[in-house]
Amino acid sequence: MVAVDTGQLLEDRTVVITGDRIAAVSAHAKAPEEAQVIDATDKFLVPGLWDMHVHALWTDDTPERVFPLFLANGVTGIRDMGSPLPVTDALRWRSAVASGRVLGPRIVAAGRLVDGPQPVWPGSLAVGNPQQARDAVDGLKEYGVDFIKVYSRLPRDCYFSVAEEAKKQGLPFCGHLPIEVTATEASAAGQQSIEHLSELLYSCSTRAPELRRELVAARPGPERDGVRWKQMRALVDSFSEKKASSMADLFRRHGTWQVPTLIAQHTFAFSDAIDLSQLPGAEYVPKAALDGWKERLAAFRRGHSAADLLWYKRTNERENRLVQIMRQAGVGYMAGTDADLYYVSGYGLHAELRLMQQGGFSPLEALRAATLNPAKFLGKREMFGTIEPGKTADVVLLDDNPLSDIGNTEKIAAVVTAGRYLDRNALDRLLASAAAQARHRSEVYYYR
Repeated sequence: MVAVDTGQLLEDRTVVITGDRIAAVSAHAKAPEEAQVIDATDKFLVPGLWDMHVHALWTDDTPERVFPLFLANGVTGIRDMGSPLPVTDALRWRSAVASGRVLGPRIVAAGRLVDGPQPVWPGSLAVGNPQQARDAVDGLKEYGVDFIKVYSRLPRDCYFSVAEEAKKQGLPFCGHLPIEVTATEASAAGQQSIEHLSELLYSCSTRAPELRRELVAARPGPERDGVRWKQMRALVDSFSEKKASSMADLFRRHGTWQVPTLIAQHTFAFSDAIDLSQLPGAEYVPKAALDGWKERLAAFRRGHSAADLLWYKRTNERENRLVQIMRQAGVGYMAGTDADLYYVSGYGLHAELRLMQQGGFSPLEALRAATLNPAKFLGKREMFGTIEPGKTADVVLLDDNPLSDIGNTEKIAAVVTAGRYLDRNALDRLLASAAAQARHRSEVYYYR
């Protein structure tokens, strides 16, 4: 058994599960009479995994396709980072899983994105003044969301109104770093997590003031995107490890977590070498969706010169260096994928963990990013994140040691979700169900 808090491997342990809770963990515990006994000899038990950045509720039929994929990959919890669905429809899935009516990962959800007057995504809450920003927070609170998700085009005054109202309402707020707000301002305002490393390189640049002025002055949309591409070389050349370290220290002091979604940046940086048809789990994606992903990636390549794409790769290198500076400074990290887009739900998390390990995280640190750290971040340390008595019975049984190679989290023998045991045959049936769902929707144009 892997004790992710201490990093120890605890041998010859018996774990007793009663209902949806872990009842006992001991070297001497005996199975109750009439208990189902699982022989886990020579296997490794880890807490259930969390993907802390997904969009599993993007359409009303997405969950029945992706929930089986999450569970089959040991992902027993997800943080849904925004949906264009009516909030009641999105949260209905959260309730259905919590009540046991639907088999799926437990969910914490944002509902709709909070963005500016010209939002990036349809279905967002478009706010243009501080009162609208406060109303958006109040409305989402009334619906019962778990947190507020802020987005890239949120105006500066609206952002700080969201921060103030979220604090008043007792709601965490997370998300992108809006263009008009600096990383230090967001951290000081209490933004709980920053996703995708969004705009962080600006705060690491010795030319930050002039570059930010130019970016903010551009109109949201193609004009601003063009400015960002034009500034890429300047951001790479003016990257300051001293400024990066200063920002990292601030994040650590304020408790500003990072969900870097390394796989997202990697996919675009190496789009010339990636064949989405060969993704692990590609057979579980509707054909029209997979074709849509391919076309968007191809359009990305067509829309930029070879020189542009080279600078994108160099920007990715700087971001990877920034990740390590923040890790070494003690900034909190969690694993997230942005699934379901360009990487398959469930499968993408294992790819993210491998990228973390390749980038300098130890296997234990990577494993914590998908287990213990989400529990700490969500304030649910007493419920999950480690395998201890009294905690929710979400565990994954592996065929090999994840502390020697994080890639071993893919070698799944069985999953327990809320006390329900799913052996390899049951997991394979879930995958067969997902494949059938993908075939059924093969003619539906389905992608974000």
